[in-house]
Amino acid sequence: MAQSLTHPHIWIKDAEKQVILDKISQNTWASNLLNQYKSRVDSKRDSHKINPSTIISSIPSLPGNRTTHRDILTLGFDASLLYWLTDNEDYGQLAADILYNYTKKIAQISGNVDFHSGDYLIDSREAYTKPPMIYDFVHGFLVKSGTTVYDIDTGTRVPFNFTNSETAFKKLADNVFNRGGINSNHPVLEAPGALFNVLSIENDATRQTYFNNFMNGTSRQNGLTWMMNRCKDSGAWPEATGYSIGPQRIILELMEVVDRYSPSLNIFNNYKVILEDSFFFENYRFPNGSEVMRFGDAHRTRLNTEDLMERVFVISKRKGYTNLELKAEEMLKAFYSAKGGFNPTVSTQTLEWNNPLNLLWISNIALVNVTPISYSSSITIDYAGIAMQRNLNTNNRVESGLMGYTGGAHYVHSHLSGIDMEIYGLGAVMGTGGGDVGAGNNARDGDEFRNYHRIYAGHNTVIINGTSKGTGVGAWKADNQIKMDKTVTLAAEPVSLADPIASNFTFSAQVLDDGINNARQQRVFSVIRTSDNTGYYFDLFRSKSLGTNNFHDYVYHNVGDNVSMVDASNNPISLTPQVNRYPSVESVYAGKSIFFPGWHYFEQVNTSAPTTTSVKATIPMTKQGVRYMHMLMPGGESREYTACKGPATIEAQMGYDGIKTPIVTVRQPGEAWDRPFISVFEPSRNASGTVQSVENLYTGAKIVGAKVTSLVNGVIMTDYIISNENNGETYTSTNPNISFTGRFAIIRITPTTISQYIGQGQQLTYLGQTLYGDTDGKAYLEYANGPQPFAVTLLSPFNNQEFLLNQEVQLYANATTDTGNITKVEFYINGTLYQEATTFPYLLNWTPTMVGNYTIKAKAYNSGGNSIESTEITIVVNDVDKTDLTGDTYRLRNVATGKFLGANSSAGQPVIMRDTAEDNDRHWEFVKVDVSGTEYYNIDSKLNGVLRGTGGTFGGGAYLIVSTGNQPTNSDVDKVWTVHYNQADDTYRFEVKDGGRFMYEDPNGNVYNYAVSDTDARSKWQVIPASVTLSDQENELQESLIKVYPNPTSGAFEITVPKHLNSIKLEVSNIHGQLISSKMYDVNGGKVSLDITDKPNGVYFIKVNAEKPSFLKVIKK
Repeated sequence: MAQSLTHPHIWIKDAEKQVILDKISQNTWASNLLNQYKSRVDSKRDSHKINPSTIISSIPSLPGNRTTHRDILTLGFDASLLYWLTDNEDYGQLAADILYNYTKKIAQISGNVDFHSGDYLIDSREAYTKPPMIYDFVHGFLVKSGTTVYDIDTGTRVPFNFTNSETAFKKLADNVFNRGGINSNHPVLEAPGALFNVLSIENDATRQTYFNNFMNGTSRQNGLTWMMNRCKDSGAWPEATGYSIGPQRIILELMEVVDRYSPSLNIFNNYKVILEDSFFFENYRFPNGSEVMRFGDAHRTRLNTEDLMERVFVISKRKGYTNLELKAEEMLKAFYSAKGGFNPTVSTQTLEWNNPLNLLWISNIALVNVTPISYSSSITIDYAGIAMQRNLNTNNRVESGLMGYTGGAHYVHSHLSGIDMEIYGLGAVMGTGGGDVGAGNNARDGDEFRNYHRIYAGHNTVIINGTSKGTGVGAWKADNQIKMDKTVTLAAEPVSLADPIASNFTFSAQVLDDGINNARQQRVFSVIRTSDNTGYYFDLFRSKSLGTNNFHDYVYHNVGDNVSMVDASNNPISLTPQVNRYPSVESVYAGKSIFFPGWHYFEQVNTSAPTTTSVKATIPMTKQGVRYMHMLMPGGESREYTACKGPATIEAQMGYDGIKTPIVTVRQPGEAWDRPFISVFEPSRNASGTVQSVENLYTGAKIVGAKVTSLVNGVIMTDYIISNENNGETYTSTNPNISFTGRFAIIRITPTTISQYIGQGQQLTYLGQTLYGDTDGKAYLEYANGPQPFAVTLLSPFNNQEFLLNQEVQLYANATTDTGNITKVEFYINGTLYQEATTFPYLLNWTPTMVGNYTIKAKAYNSGGNSIESTEITIVVNDVDKTDLTGDTYRLRNVATGKFLGANSSAGQPVIMRDTAEDNDRHWEFVKVDVSGTEYYNIDSKLNGVLRGTGGTFGGGAYLIVSTGNQPTNSDVDKVWTVHYNQADDTYRFEVKDGGRFMYEDPNGNVYNYAVSDTDARSKWQVIPASVTLSDQENELQESLIKVYPNPTSGAFEITVPKHLNSIKLEVSNIHGQLISSKMYDVNGGKVSLDITDKPNGVYFIKVNAEKPSFLKVIKK
């Protein structure tokens, strides 16, 4: 049989041995590891040399004692590693004898291979991995002339039986391929047990067949390709916190092994995003450093990002990804420094086994110039429907850091939560869900966990009509009925992983279209800092049934002692005991019952009479220091307030584990959409807190925000928080004079300063001072309260902001003067005057035409002839390569027909154009292929292989494009493509190699490769990421088509709209929201002409009533 393997080769190669030995000789931690291995093995090595039957006879039968199998297999590996490192044949003999007797036992088994009479999932992780790894490291000893092994059955020494080992490795791999679970974390956990055995099969042809199964999967085991795609598509392994980071690490380990074995697959080049996204996990950590975001089944204090970063560091270093290597190294330095250095130990691991990689893979990291880990102010986790905000602008992050998240969705190990919320304060997570009881001893099957912790009543959410529920249809845990629709993040400032524009404000807005409960909910959440050591959370929750709205209940849990409530005059709210206020309803699915929404577990229920007063609830925590959570809700709506207790929050911190959890519920009759719940949460060491009052803001009868008044260090601070239902609504107030068009804004007023913040919107005016949203709809301005100084501030762009070549850059400055008036503002680019703005707003647009760094500053002049300059900032303009479509999954839609390219399930058959885009046969990936030094792409279907552009002699039809079943990378000339991008209309053309023939949908719906003009729409394709819902993409496409030019204008301008429109309604309003024109306009070639020459100079807003309304801002100068 053909054999080409050299050993070891799975984790490490023989050529790297000297590097390991040098590491040991030069680093104490590495020499300590070697000594630990020796101390674990040496006495057993010596006794085995005298009497080999002692250890070998203790090998249990199959199945047998799990612990004994684990100990002996680990001993065998440790001895094999020491043999490879030291060339001491006594280690080799011990390892070889253990391996021989195990492979003999395994080879004799017909059917399932079980190491213990229990869960196969344990064996595949804990036992299957070790025989092939022993073999890999001791192979050099096995093939030495004269080597024999001890056979316990005969009590004699015999040659090593390579036929048995080959059979054993195939059997173990087959057990993984044929017994595993699919579409969860199980295949990931089982995969090392397959891969290590596959790579120990000596026959080249057999090994390749098994390797293909490992990569592509079987009916009972997902392949590595599926795992990598799942990570890439979701941004991380898509499960609950604790179930996500482990598979992410294992997948990287598998990728590293595969890349070492078969570098031609280029898996890291094609899936580099998995390395990049691994940095994301550390952002799950709360400011105290110990607690982590706990969405779904997850433990409160478990987040092993250190091991994950070690994998990223090792891989990036080997692959030459310098930026990722340095980033991982900085994080590891912080981790190691916090625990006194890098001092790994050797242990006998249960389940996942990667301990030897400390010695084999990790290189020394000098703990010099250690810097604290940098945490993002905002992240979104799309698959889990989560949006997190963090504010660490404080001198004491643990005590005064602020962090919270909202959201919820269905995924493996998810909870049924609706739009959930958790919030942190004063060193602990205070507002929290019920938690996870853990997987041991079938604890998750307990009634309390299934009927409370895992569903609505155990979470901080809103329950509709007392009946919010899930379903078992399509649920990962069907008999728990926890399927829910996904919460979608509508907006966030900053967007995920970006820097905030303001030091005191961030926000997110989410929506849940709940088909299971026939309802719609929206949650707007903001983290608001008021001083170095104070701040609060703003929570606005809209909720409505799309059927009958009987009542809505806002539910909030906070670990602590009890709940007290007072009214606006600080008088206690009268609460009366209630019996059976919170009944749950049984729902049966798959033969098991769940009682929804789970609030029958509430006890000590005390409820107020209906009241319209504002209410302040306080929950003290006094077990380890004294802290309070103050919850303030504005008056004006008739509501009933309840204080009660629920089951203990699992893994509650600060001494509250096992103690009943205080709960506040607020019931509002009817809908809660136009009359949403608003709550302000302030963590405080003070029994009264700094927030003095919260009042509703109204647009007519609709509640659209709150006025929050605080007393901070003796200073009155007033925040007007405006939260419109959508980004096109306008809020106006005459006392004070406020106008805001957009989704979210804050005006902060103190005796000395005024701050204006737009999280998402077009314009915000306060007392005549107008702030405009930038191209992303965000802006921030802070200025003196009172007479204004002579000053100019550059509001846009921001320092170190990055742009793409030919991307429009908004130059926007605010200028004030203490005498006279501002006459003009000049904008300088790289020290040279670009243009000047002579009227308010001082705003221009500039398009960079070259890549590089640019300095920008503004210079203001007043009527007294004086001038003043802003601080100079630097922006970076990067080139854009939109032909590089790697790293994502796409739908391809023909521009002319609107139909989507679909693969054929049969190889060699033509592709099929489809009306819809969601099925996997319409999902495509672009994989780079090097052909004689030129880079092309395979266009790979997630269903059936790469595309082929056939030639003129193809039997099925000349020049058809067909599915092939071939996997990337494939360098055949008819299976590689050149990608062409047209920036003018944001479309693509796909050319078969470089032969001048392009993918083309003909009038009959067939797809060919034809030589056609680049203006032929049938050869043009829209490339739509699969992560974008088509409704969102349609909106984005529409918005990308709707533009205004020129802007600013002297009066006449054009608006481009979708070309298929014949007419369109346009509404023009001035900056004060007054409608000055509303009529239908003819569309000519996708353009509409308008003229506002007769209108005063200023800012105008145009509502374009296309399929989805869009808003444009036009400046007349």
